[in-house]
Amino acid sequence: MSGTESEEIQRGIPRSRLVVLPECGHLPPLEYPELTTQLLGEWLQD
Repeated sequence: MSGTESEEIQRGIPRSRLVVLPECGHLPPLEYPELTTQLLGEWLQD
């Protein structure tokens, strides 16, 4: 999915936030475990 498509989807979901991780494939928890944990924690606190 391109950045443009992701941004379009994000705009259609109220209170959503799009986070793009550089050079990340389909497994953010394995590729960026600390950042993924941080972002999920922030999401759960909202």
